Amino acid sequence: MLIKDKKENICNHLDIVEKALPSKTTMHVLNHIFLEIKPEEITFLTTNLEMGIKTTYGKEVEVEEDGKVLLPPRFIDVIKSLPQEEVSIDINIENKKIEIESGSSKFNLTGMGTEEYPVFFEKEPEEDPVLFTGSELKDIIRKTIFAVSKDESRPVFTGVLFSIENNTLSVISSDTYRLVMQEKPLSGWGYGDGSYIIPGKSLRELYKLLKDDSRVAVFPQDNQLAFSFDNIYFYSRLIDEKYPEVKGVIPQKSVTRCLVNKEILENTLNRASLLVDHSTQAANIVVNEENMEIKASSNIGIMEEQLSLNSKEGEELEIYVNVRFILEVLRVIDKENILIVFSGKEAPCIIKPEEDESFLYLVLPIKIE
Repeated sequence: MLIKDKKENICNHLDIVEKALPSKTTMHVLNHIFLEIKPEEITFLTTNLEMGIKTTYGKEVEVEEDGKVLLPPRFIDVIKSLPQEEVSIDINIENKKIEIESGSSKFNLTGMGTEEYPVFFEKEPEEDPVLFTGSELKDIIRKTIFAVSKDESRPVFTGVLFSIENNTLSVISSDTYRLVMQEKPLSGWGYGDGSYIIPGKSLRELYKLLKDDSRVAVFPQDNQLAFSFDNIYFYSRLIDEKYPEVKGVIPQKSVTRCLVNKEILENTLNRASLLVDHSTQAANIVVNEENMEIKASSNIGIMEEQLSLNSKEGEELEIYVNVRFILEVLRVIDKENILIVFSGKEAPCIIKPEEDESFLYLVLPIKIE
């Protein structure tokens, strides 16, 4: 098999599939890149069994002889290191020897046969998939991924729930200390109601591949969710657990409601984060008649700052919250003002963008003795 192509083209596709290579594995074969060559088509494929990525291209590339081989892990580093733009890759299918030439540089590598590789096959959706633009799907991921748990002992919370009911998509993530939920109407989805828990790790890698103008088809395949776009087929294994019912923990009554400028609050909390106690990350929020006071203290020192409220309804209130949890949600809200709803000193508080009922963030308070 012979491939002649520009280094940039090859690197672009290797960058895509590299995201599904395992960081650690006892299955040596998974460290390799699956390569298949057909007339006018080159396919690179990788999987770590949690997710898989396939990218196909090649109409503009010179190829000779069909075949498939496993490229060694170092292949990616070799291609990226080549001195010239033009690259020639000559693969002997019989002995799996790989000869790479670029300018005066020449490499000889040894590949493997593909017999033991867990190749996955791109399938066409059986029903109508849901279609997103890349920017829409990136926005969904960006606004939920930060709240997933890193605690592997409770796998369900390391994923993001995509729940579809009555043509409405609810996307939920939680680490049990906070919860984020956003809802979007769907059209064209042909698979009926269902729930899919996607590992946060998979969504982070998918996010890196999406372009704003991508047109993404999303559909279930067995115990996986597939994403097809830009000659890329990306699948993620689903977490096989039932996501806890979370809507019941959202308070239905409030004692205090504040409308505040997001940027001013974010800047104030950033300053408070410099002096919060490292172990608790606790900042004290005091809501008065016309303003909000932010306080932070530790063995380093004390910080206090007041900021004006756009509006306030209800009682005066004092509460302690994790300053990092509040900052992380403020960074993904795009509106100028946010609504903070308090249900009591020891009850969860809710943060929403102004005049936007499609997004909700809930955070538990910190109990300070």
